[in-house]
Amino acid sequence: MRKLACFISFFAAGVFLAVWVLSGAALWIAAGAAAAVTPLFLLFRGKARIRWILSCSGLALGLLYFLTYTAVFLSPALKLAGHSASFTATVISCPEPYSRLGGVDARISPASGLPYTVRVLAPREAIDPLRPGDRIAVHASLTSGVERGEYGHGRVLTAMADSVSVTGRGWPGVRGLGAAAADAVKRAALRVFPERTAPLAVAMITGDKTLFYEMDDGSVSDSFQTVGLSHIVAVSGLHLTYLLAIPSLLIRNRRRYACVVLPLVVFFSTFAGFSPSITRAGIMCILLAVSVFFRRQQDSLTTLSVALLFILLADPYAAASVSLHLSFGATLGIVLFAARLSRAMALPFSGLSPRWRRFFSYPSSALAVCLSSMAFTVPLSALHFGRISLISPLVSLITFAPLSAAFLLTVTASGLALVSSVVGAVAAVPASALLRLLIWVARTFSRLSFAALYTDSPVVVCWIVAAYAVFFFLLVRRIPFRRWLVPGCTLVIALCAVMIVPGLIPTQGLTVTAVDVGQGQCLVLRSGTSTAVVDCGSTSCDDAGSRLLSYLRSKGVYSVDLLLLTHYHSDHCNGVPELMRQFPVRAAILPGADDEVSWDETILQLAESTGCHVYTAADQPMNVTFGDSSVQIWPPLADIGENERCLTFVFTHGSFDVMVTGDMPAYCELQLLDSAELPDIEVLVVGHHGSAGSTCEDLLDAVSPEAALISVGENSYGHPSDVILDRLSRHGVAVFRTDVLGTVTVTSDMEVR
Repeated sequence: MRKLACFISFFAAGVFLAVWVLSGAALWIAAGAAAAVTPLFLLFRGKARIRWILSCSGLALGLLYFLTYTAVFLSPALKLAGHSASFTATVISCPEPYSRLGGVDARISPASGLPYTVRVLAPREAIDPLRPGDRIAVHASLTSGVERGEYGHGRVLTAMADSVSVTGRGWPGVRGLGAAAADAVKRAALRVFPERTAPLAVAMITGDKTLFYEMDDGSVSDSFQTVGLSHIVAVSGLHLTYLLAIPSLLIRNRRRYACVVLPLVVFFSTFAGFSPSITRAGIMCILLAVSVFFRRQQDSLTTLSVALLFILLADPYAAASVSLHLSFGATLGIVLFAARLSRAMALPFSGLSPRWRRFFSYPSSALAVCLSSMAFTVPLSALHFGRISLISPLVSLITFAPLSAAFLLTVTASGLALVSSVVGAVAAVPASALLRLLIWVARTFSRLSFAALYTDSPVVVCWIVAAYAVFFFLLVRRIPFRRWLVPGCTLVIALCAVMIVPGLIPTQGLTVTAVDVGQGQCLVLRSGTSTAVVDCGSTSCDDAGSRLLSYLRSKGVYSVDLLLLTHYHSDHCNGVPELMRQFPVRAAILPGADDEVSWDETILQLAESTGCHVYTAADQPMNVTFGDSSVQIWPPLADIGENERCLTFVFTHGSFDVMVTGDMPAYCELQLLDSAELPDIEVLVVGHHGSAGSTCEDLLDAVSPEAALISVGENSYGHPSDVILDRLSRHGVAVFRTDVLGTVTVTSDMEVR
């Protein structure tokens, strides 16, 4: 059995190499080399010969399968990319909302060749009425789903539709039927669960996280990720385990239980849309059930490998799926380490009575499973999300029982709601209480200073590499778990130093950092041991506050001394509530209230509830000490619109000055020059993200900046304007853009990093 696992592992390695590393001629050369080397191992003797043959042949077949799949299935469809075309297709998913667009998956069955899936995007009013099984006629501009990263979800092409019309009804396929069932359950859950918990209920039982990501402007989903609870909204093997626990309590006969498991697993996998995580769990459960009829002993590692083989055969580009990486990584860790770690953790209780041993066996086993699942998911989380949850084992222990009960009660309430909304609403009461508890746990523990480790810092990356080097050394040398205590404690002490010491070291001079939040602005200034934040908002990402928090925590900063806002537009302040909920903010300097927006009320209410001292800079200039530096604040110079009501900030440390004008237009800049004595500055944060209507010639002549920071992301406004870039170039100003460089820091000695 392990020989099969060896072959499949190298087959998968070939597919992963083809997806992530190799392309073009290099892919053909690698496949040919692996195939050519395989026969040479026939000349070897001994047991290792078979494994070498299986390894090389598996690698060669993985590469060749990817090439064949691409040539036979993918390439004919991709020939349409870059063109406009009319086609008919059958809808196989329910509509998904975006900002102004909606999207559905549709299956195209060409006259020659295999069917393939296209993602159809169109205005919401054209997409929302569509249901699985609808036959649609579409005229659209087509782009490659591979290039857009969609093909990891099975979508070959993306179609930006000019027109969509329903021409009839067709067979939606198994996937379409599952999507329709999931949509019905989603609508039922939304009817019976209260607004506060409905998004979590829907995400937990259907995997549709659209509403969940919008809860409290994304802060709830970020809290779940910080404490390591994101897996509960990614329908996976955990949910299938809970579901299969019900018949296991009622059916004792193994064969009868297997007969129930098979259709239940198929239905739930269809219902969940055959995501990689649920497909992996489903295949493993089916193989386990089938083994009962053949009286075969199940090998977990081989079963996991076979599940991976089926997924990659169906869709090699699933190797690009983060869901697949995390699901298989967690399961592999449990298969390899959970049993050994559980036995080691049970040793301290071996001298107790059987009753007390049973009492401690649950938490120790649960902790062993949690730690084992993290063995391979930690580096994956660091790579994909830039953070590692340190508090995950504790939170998993606390939420294990409430989570299983919440899932089963939520499924029950949603199922009953399909029959009767009244009965479903009654059943939803205890489920909703448990969901509120999960949200409270996630929000509370995510606020702890050391809940997560952020990989923005190279020192943190070095610690992770060192920790894994020690871990694998102990593993390879087969050193008993009881002797892991000293190196483990050493790593914990080093981790504490990595997280705490950077925040205790005073900053020399003044530094200004433009945090990459997409199309918006977020600045962090540090002087001595003090930290100031100027603006935090974005219109192109949902987590400006989370990105700021990640940056601050990576620097060992867990509080903000001074918050300053230029104005109340969303792209400058929609991340501020998350900052104030998570971090102590000692003082805030804000513009005057504005009837046109509501962010001022939200921020003022949060300031009052968190004890933040608020100062309004609406009429008179202010000068505030900030660490070893000072900040001069000028009030708005016009009252026509929100951009005209921007505050102006100049941070000063010795001869180093940083100027921030928000979205102030050019004519207000001229008024500022007439009413204020501005120094020659070293760093200018370019106004309005590089809009042509700001950062005028006279301002540049007056303040003579040496460097310019442009906080900008993907946008439809043309920011930064070529006019501004040319203007800055003519004035000899070095330009640093967050959309090009990511997060950028400039120090008072003009070092850029």
